[in-house]
Amino acid sequence: MRTRTLIILTLITLTVLAGIRFFASRLPGTDEREIAARQVMGLVTADIDRLEITSAKGAFVFHKDEQNAWQLQSPIKYPANGEAIGNLLSQLSFAERKATLDKTQSDDWSRSLEQFGLQTPEIVLKLRAKSGASYELDLGRETAVAGTRYARMVQNGAETYLVVAQSLLPFMQQSLDQWRSHAVFGFTADRVRGLSLHQEARDVEIKKVGAEWKISKPLTASADENELRAFLANLLGLRAAQFVTDNPSEYTNYNLHSPYLVLDVYLDADPVSLRVGKVEANGETKYYAQQTARPAVFALPDPTVDFIANLLDLVRDRRIVPTLDADEVAAVSYRRDDLAVDLIQPSAAAGWELAGPEPLPVAAAEVRALLVRLGNARAVSYQLATDDNLVALGLKNPAVQTAKVPLLGDIPITRGVLKKPAAQITLTLRDEADHQAEPRVYVLKFAAAESGVVAVASSFRDDIVSVPADVLVGLPEQLTDWLDQTVKICEPSATLAVTWQRGAQSVTLTRDSSGDWPRELAGQKVDETALRRQLDLLAGLGAIGWRTVTDRDFVHPALTLTVTGSHGQRVLEFKPAAGLDGYLARFAGARHGFTVNAADFDLLNLAPVEPVAR
Repeated sequence: MRTRTLIILTLITLTVLAGIRFFASRLPGTDEREIAARQVMGLVTADIDRLEITSAKGAFVFHKDEQNAWQLQSPIKYPANGEAIGNLLSQLSFAERKATLDKTQSDDWSRSLEQFGLQTPEIVLKLRAKSGASYELDLGRETAVAGTRYARMVQNGAETYLVVAQSLLPFMQQSLDQWRSHAVFGFTADRVRGLSLHQEARDVEIKKVGAEWKISKPLTASADENELRAFLANLLGLRAAQFVTDNPSEYTNYNLHSPYLVLDVYLDADPVSLRVGKVEANGETKYYAQQTARPAVFALPDPTVDFIANLLDLVRDRRIVPTLDADEVAAVSYRRDDLAVDLIQPSAAAGWELAGPEPLPVAAAEVRALLVRLGNARAVSYQLATDDNLVALGLKNPAVQTAKVPLLGDIPITRGVLKKPAAQITLTLRDEADHQAEPRVYVLKFAAAESGVVAVASSFRDDIVSVPADVLVGLPEQLTDWLDQTVKICEPSATLAVTWQRGAQSVTLTRDSSGDWPRELAGQKVDETALRRQLDLLAGLGAIGWRTVTDRDFVHPALTLTVTGSHGQRVLEFKPAAGLDGYLARFAGARHGFTVNAADFDLLNLAPVEPVAR
């Protein structure tokens, strides 16, 4: 009867408390103390630095280390699953008591505790705060009300019996593998100073030298910082798929005494090592790993092991040029077959133009497309840059030796066939921050394409690499294809004088010292509106197409237009040409001309002066 009476009392208490809570929530002035009174524990989760929990899953002890990270102390020493502990503390901090039990309502409290399951609780949780405050929460059996459980709470020695939500149970009743961290490594990428991989007879070593990463084994080369950063991010994100043992005597079962590979991660002097064993049984291959600073052996999936084994290929610098900022490139020299193109960019604002005596405008989009292709090109294979390899690929001329020939003396003899690169590109980069610094120059020599790849010898690298052959596919095949379809002759505001010459007749308009154009010239009125239209057109004259021209093409030009300004003097010649829908134009003396439409020529052909009305 006592048990039945106690259950009835519990139900009545729960009902009364629910009613009180319903009405109290609607009363104005309900303060935080009332909320705190309903909480199971008044926890400040950040202050908790020790936790003990005992359940059917085992007994576990956790503490926070100096870095404020949770560590498992018992039954083994291992980094704890901080997320699992955080979730538990969060649930405890918000958990509300469903009812508080009164001892005086029971004739035999000891017997009641046994019936509540609190004499031998299913779960015992002990907490300690940095301040020294202590908490204990014991969970007993389920009550007659679905979703609730009897509990005993001790806070700084004060004991309370209550009813709590059953939902706390899953956060407390977890196994060792749930409580410990599955992260293979527990440090951040910024601490890593080196990597070393040993796999059978292959060794790879990568070290940070100053601000750069260098490969020292099996070859001397640079590592791609972006690729290395990605590798470390993936490496430090590795998680154990399944824990199999914590007993060192069982390591031999997983071939960790003679590992398939060993990865050393250097933080300071001593490395953190990951040993990976390979076990083949029943036609299957499985991989198991152990981090030497921790006792656990865990399974690793095949893709993870392949990822670690591919360290060299993943992080070695596969670029043929450094990361390019197009505005830093001052010059591009492009040689291919009989095509020779030299482009310059005096400044990022000035734009690209053809180098040499005729600074013709170059299509910036074509240059940027080339730079993007070079910057994105990545090696698919490698070979040593020996003289024999370079000569065989046509990237270096064979050595010239001499031989003594009777009556002729010493004569040169070439060993091998003389070849030349299929293409050669030279990039000159300026330092925008330090204009006095020597420009950086990168020379790339491309062999003939074979089987979809092309070998490249780059002064940026110490080896020969092969990249996809499409790195050069689709680029302009003749010089005129590099030229822009918009020709900027002048800046209207910076133009000081314009001369129109047709045969022996010429008209010149010159700004005065105030920067104004004349209103009259030799008794004729100047049409300033027409002049401005012409200058605006000269600021971006459309070129229908470019072609190679000679002086013969421009004998007796229909119009010679001379524009003088802060840009210097530019002389344009125009001549009608058979078969062209428009007029052929060129800068005087240039070997390349362009076509303008008839309407544009008609606008430029008329000097903007007319007789003054009398």
